[in-house]
Amino acid sequence: MDNSLYTGVMPEAISRNEAKNLVLKRFEAECVGATLQQIKSQLSGIKLQYYPYATYKGDISIRLSGSLEEYKTEVVHGSENQLTTNTYEYAIDMEGSSHIDYLAVPLYDDSIMPHICNIDSMDPAQAGPFSIDMLDKITIEPTSADSQQALQKAETLAGEIVAHKMLEKHTGKYTGGIETIQCQMQQTGKILQPIYKVVVKLFMRPHTILVNATTGQLYDTEPEIDQPGIAQGHMFQSPYFHKALKVAAAVVLLIDIIWLIYYLMS
Repeated sequence: MDNSLYTGVMPEAISRNEAKNLVLKRFEAECVGATLQQIKSQLSGIKLQYYPYATYKGDISIRLSGSLEEYKTEVVHGSENQLTTNTYEYAIDMEGSSHIDYLAVPLYDDSIMPHICNIDSMDPAQAGPFSIDMLDKITIEPTSADSQQALQKAETLAGEIVAHKMLEKHTGKYTGGIETIQCQMQQTGKILQPIYKVVVKLFMRPHTILVNATTGQLYDTEPEIDQPGIAQGHMFQSPYFHKALKVAAAVVLLIDIIWLIYYLMS
């Protein structure tokens, strides 16, 4: 990929200090006192990085073929006060089309990082000028097959957008496929999205925190935990606490055995 072809950079509406405050707010409900201060001290490592996206526009037509479940609260027959919720299932077979002004698609393997840039946050009209020194802050390299993969993602996302518009008046759950009848999406440019990134250790477990510098949207790649209490700040539910208890119990048992042997030999 020719990195010089970036057409713009999304604005940095969130400052570094504001990003820090958003991260602190994320942990306020779980941590107090010294623990919160430890997190605050780690925020000095927060960095602004840029992530590459492609923007698309075009027209798409789709067909929905499946079923729709809707839930309705109704009065029980013969009663004025008692209510019940009934489930109704309808067959869906409908077509729809839409023009999409812009659509942002990551130009990297997004399995390694959540896609926290929603469509509304990447309007190319808001983009500022690109400068060559921004390339030093691109830490996730675009994939080698980015153009074809990005186009496929754009078509998939466009189909989901149209499907959502077609079903927005329905409150139920749609089960079925989205068949693309016709899709003409074309790439309009490549944009860099600024994102603040910091790694915070909480109870010996690292959290990678991402803050969208344009919208302030935050994502916490919270690690998998053995005990739910760790994320909530309860040390007594931590596996490290239980290991310490086992070691202490073993030491006490060893002391009792030594004392018993000494007592029998004396």
